[in-house]
Amino acid sequence: MNAPERPPTSGRSPLVRTARGVLWAVDTATNALALCALASIVVVITWTVFGRFILQQSPGWGPEIALVLLGWIGFLGIAIGVRENGHIAVTFVVDRLPRPARRVIGLLTPLAFLVFGAYLVVQGWDFTQAMMRNTLPATGLPTGVQYAAMPVSGVLISVYSVLHLFGMDTRRYVDTEPDPAQAPQSEVEAASKDMRVEGEHDR
Repeated sequence: MNAPERPPTSGRSPLVRTARGVLWAVDTATNALALCALASIVVVITWTVFGRFILQQSPGWGPEIALVLLGWIGFLGIAIGVRENGHIAVTFVVDRLPRPARRVIGLLTPLAFLVFGAYLVVQGWDFTQAMMRNTLPATGLPTGVQYAAMPVSGVLISVYSVLHLFGMDTRRYVDTEPDPAQAPQSEVEAASKDMRVEGEHDR
């Protein structure tokens, strides 16, 4: 996979350039937050294990912080997966449908993610506010911090889903070589046709 590059903005209207710049900043912040959470949970778990088996004194805040970080990693990972179109999809049946049917199904996927993202925003925000009255026993942090990842990821999922509905490619990491399984149907059909022609010539 190639490292992400800032999308070109030349030849576009100021509004489009501004929107792409804001989206790039959001993507960068999301990646940085997920990476920091991942690095932090490795440090916390390592120190907890070291304290338990070496120092014979495990820090009480270790498992608690690890659970908070795990929740953020999970929900941010869902949002990044939607952005990169990286969630698992079984296309065995869809690839054999007529082109109009495939287009309809192609619109249903971001629409389903949009509904899921909106649900996370609404329900996650209400749940986070309700849990802000409670505190975690070991660290004293508001319990809502653990659940705030839900509305945050819901906003990201909703934004990416809307962009996908309008046909915008939000991926920041692109494979250096295209995956034949992900090739457009027209290319697959063209390749199959070429193989049939070559087979007829060989006869």
